[in-house]
Amino acid sequence: MEAHNLLKSIRRELEPLNREILNHPFIREVTAGTLPFQAIQEFVKQQYYIVYHDVRSIAYMASKTKNLGELDFFTKLYQGDYQAIHNLLRMAENVGLKIVELEAAKPIPEAVAYTHYLAWLAHYANPGEQAFALIVNLPVWGENCLKLSEALKTKYNVKETAFLDAFAGPYDTLEEEALKIIKPYIAEEKFRNVALTIQHYEYLFWEGLYRYVKKLKLKFPIFS
Repeated sequence: MEAHNLLKSIRRELEPLNREILNHPFIREVTAGTLPFQAIQEFVKQQYYIVYHDVRSIAYMASKTKNLGELDFFTKLYQGDYQAIHNLLRMAENVGLKIVELEAAKPIPEAVAYTHYLAWLAHYANPGEQAFALIVNLPVWGENCLKLSEALKTKYNVKETAFLDAFAGPYDTLEEEALKIIKPYIAEEKFRNVALTIQHYEYLFWEGLYRYVKKLKLKFPIFS
């Protein structure tokens, strides 16, 4: 199947899961301003763990590229995540957290599983699989970032939201670059597997974070 059509097909398959992500109770309650401020602080703590490790995973992806197009794509992602760390530090300060608190924070295993999967992709997947997984994931993550940014400014008086705003997209240009990388590597079942897996980990971030701040027991399995 041609790369663009494969992406469209898998996105259709992922629509129910993506709706769960985009309408997760964490997002709904932050948008309504009903989650305690400590939930926002916990979001920042978990994101520090995630992005700090993601930037190194993406750097490793860049180190394994086979041509300039691949190198440009993963370097752009690396630069975005590197800047995101510094944006997150400013956001952390705005919500009353110091870097020592971020570094000492306890990772929520379910919430940080995404970054561990990204590390797996960096070591064991090819550039096509990596690019496909990321372009499936980033627009959905970005849409939630946009919602959070607006809610934090209006409901929680958080002024420093550059971390969220930078991820909000659009991703059209990045997607076109990704599709060029994907083309030589297409293997439909492998691409489907990495796409479904990364989106389940995206869901698990929101679910793990929400259940932690609500002190609820995590439910397994997430989806059949």
